[in-house]
Amino acid sequence: METALSAGHIDVPDIEQVYVGLYLDIFTDFEATIETLFLGLLDGSLYSRTYPNTRKARIQPVSMTRQIVFMGRQYLDWLPYKEETIPRAKIYFVDGRPFTSLTATQKSNLDDYCSIRNALAHKSGSATTKFQALISGLPLLPAQRSPAGYLRSKPYSGSPQTQYQIAVLELANITRVLCQ
Repeated sequence: METALSAGHIDVPDIEQVYVGLYLDIFTDFEATIETLFLGLLDGSLYSRTYPNTRKARIQPVSMTRQIVFMGRQYLDWLPYKEETIPRAKIYFVDGRPFTSLTATQKSNLDDYCSIRNALAHKSGSATTKFQALISGLPLLPAQRSPAGYLRSKPYSGSPQTQYQIAVLELANITRVLCQ
């Protein structure tokens, strides 16, 4: 897409929409992965080689696992991670593992990625303020101070990866840690 932009085949708003769509899609997939892993570890359909048998209790029948965890709701929020996933994991798993096994940096990155997602998806004053706080100390050009512009930016001159690519790689790494 960057090549298409450079060749004049698309405009900046077009490529920014591509970045927005890709980011929201990857973030939605990440949230679904957390949910699938959580429920699978709890109902026993998935297991961890690193943290075997960490459930505090077994839900019987297994088919009730989702209903019990969701407490009658249609969906659960899994992010922000520290406020949603970790407290829930501590209820159902010994020491909240594997969900508490992320480093402080990984948890902080998830908070940042969630702020970007919220700024893209909600565009509320609160979401915008959090995003602006996230980028406030960064040396960005004016075009890079929007969520989409930020995702297209590179952290330093000569960097081979955009912020979007860095986020995707970090989300993949976090997923690997959780799924060990």
